[in-house]
Amino acid sequence: MFTMIPSYKLPGLRELIKQDLPEAEPGIFAAYKRLSPVLWKQLADNKAVIVYDLPKNAVSYRNEVKYLLPHSV
Repeated sequence: MFTMIPSYKLPGLRELIKQDLPEAEPGIFAAYKRLSPVLWKQLADNKAVIVYDLPKNAVSYRNEVKYLLPHSV
């Protein structure tokens, strides 16, 4: 998403935009638990996506999210 930011600067960037980010998964197994059903659904329907809930004061950077909601898992 931010390809021009060096990896050692990412923690600082996260601090700047954390009010607009969804809550992170607590670990790798929780992330895979959330990801696995979507991968299986994508085998039959390639429009299946994960749409995270943003904090209530967050600014959505993309308007396309409203079109993805019907396909979210």
